[in-house]
Amino acid sequence: EGPILLGALQAFCEKVSESVVRLKGVLWIDAFPSRRCVLHLSGKKRLHFRQEQEWKGPPESTLVAIGPGLDEKMFDVLKNTQNGQKTSGDSLIQKLESSSVFQTIDLKQYILEKTQRFVGIRLNGVKKLEMTETEIMRSTGGTVDLNQINLQIVDAFNSSRNGLVTYARDENGRIVLVIDSCEGGGWEAVESMKQKLGVISALGEDIIATRVAGRIASCQCDR
Repeated sequence: EGPILLGALQAFCEKVSESVVRLKGVLWIDAFPSRRCVLHLSGKKRLHFRQEQEWKGPPESTLVAIGPGLDEKMFDVLKNTQNGQKTSGDSLIQKLESSSVFQTIDLKQYILEKTQRFVGIRLNGVKKLEMTETEIMRSTGGTVDLNQINLQIVDAFNSSRNGLVTYARDENGRIVLVIDSCEGGGWEAVESMKQKLGVISALGEDIIATRVAGRIASCQCDR
């Protein structure tokens, strides 16, 4: 078997918390084929996603789930080997480009295969704060780690029961959130996209306000 499609994994995570009490898997995902990815669901229904080291042997996916009345058919979506022909990538990028806290990243340049499926965004607040990332780091005395900030929003969104957001690292080691916008991946429907964008935008605004802008103000006051 080949790698799990990221869109199929997103679709799976849309419903997994309904009947699964605990879940843990080491996954081979098509968007990140060289790296082991770990996904687990805690007793509090919180999804947790992390990328780990590169595969040392032949890559494969292993997933274990526990829950009352577990229906094995819910795992069939992970066996999907073809993406829907339609994507909402252009629409999603257009909406995200209007955000004051997210920066859209062209993944086709250095992370993933050349396709419109994958949308990359980085939470940094450069437009809202009118600073570059380097200037933000200097203004906070180096106390803000934007990679950790992006991991925090991954965890916050994945704990909100609105589906799954993953991430990758670009050629400079920066963490970039990754969304598969293919048909069936959970982001293509207008209302679904609107709801998810509302959640991730609110989380991003809060994180930038409290953990970045607040640090800048504090450092400036201390001078």
